Amino acid sequence: MVRIRVLVALASLFLLASACESSEHFQESYERAERAIDRAEDAGAEEHAEATLEQAQNTFQDAQRAERRAIEDRDEATRQLRDGERRADAATAALEHRRAELGRAREMREALVKRLGALEVRGNDLRRSGAPDADVDRAIGADIELTRVRLASVEAALDALTRQVEVRELETEDARLQCDAARARLRTAERRFGVAKALFDAAERQARAAEAEALDARRGRLRASMVGT
Repeated sequence: MVRIRVLVALASLFLLASACESSEHFQESYERAERAIDRAEDAGAEEHAEATLEQAQNTFQDAQRAERRAIEDRDEATRQLRDGERRADAATAALEHRRAELGRAREMREALVKRLGALEVRGNDLRRSGAPDADVDRAIGADIELTRVRLASVEAALDALTRQVEVRELETEDARLQCDAARARLRTAERRFGVAKALFDAAERQARAAEAEALDARRGRLRASMVGT
């Protein structure tokens, strides 16, 4: 009995410390539960309905904690979603840019391959017409070598761009997953708000039960005292 009264007293102190608090979403339910607990205490529930009053106070505290957690989840998820959307926009823009560069590099490679092929055909034509290899080399050798060097450079750039596109695709997917996770956390926060509302309502009902128990106990004592007299 002493332990229960100590717990009830501690819970009452907590409620007094929280008196300046309020509910962001369920102020009406918050106030109803708080008033119901006050009425139960005024009715003598600390003495006559300790367990039920303690249950109501604990439920009220659980409701406050659930709402605070929901607010924290909502705010953090909102930040994560905004960051994810920002990252997704940046990654998508970078991906489109790299894909455009990759497309231009492929076109350049195709053009260089065609030019190299045309130069080789010209060299073969010159040889068939009787031109010495030295003359053919002087005529198109430098062009062939330059085209080959440029082609090798473009192919190296293509390899790098392909890898960059892969990374940008992964970044875009990562940002999308972050947004999905943030939206899931927002849904969880909404469920937590529902839990908080249900707990505030439950605390009110439990406090009313404590008040009724206390009043009934007091009436019983009164009747017993009247009978005794």
